[in-house]
Amino acid sequence: MTLSQSLKPSVPKRGLLAIAGVFWTFAGGMLLSRGIFGLLDEHANLYIDISIALVGGAILLAFIFKDF
Repeated sequence: MTLSQSLKPSVPKRGLLAIAGVFWTFAGGMLLSRGIFGLLDEHANLYIDISIALVGGAILLAFIFKDF
């Protein structure tokens, strides 16, 4: 190992993936909680809102994974 390699800060790829997974889990949980509380605050058209969200999510997933 050369001097420049020993002084270069680096993180293993596995560590980066673990950190990214933790942050994405936190971001997804935050979005999920905001969505649930937003739906529960508005009681007028709850079933319609959930139905539209499920259909929209299914369409989005179909477009994302259409090549698989």
